Amino acid sequence: RVQLAWPLYDGAETHLLEGILFQPEGKLAAAESLIVHSETELTMTLTTGYNRQVRRMLEAVRNRVDGLKRVKFGPIGLGELK
Repeated sequence: RVQLAWPLYDGAETHLLEGILFQPEGKLAAAESLIVHSETELTMTLTTGYNRQVRRMLEAVRNRVDGLKRVKFGPIGLGELK
């Protein structure tokens, strides 16, 4: 779950879902889904876990992460765990 500094611009969701090119990893993408809860809050489902991937992807679409919380790891829901 991601808290953004600003609302996403038109087309940013498409860029995040289609993938963004980074070196040396190659294309990073919100592989399975991107759910927008409000203008500045969304949930991204990833299949890879590169270093700072979510932050780097959102910086690429001219935004900043103000808050980030993992809510699930694979099939395991994290619930109230820190």
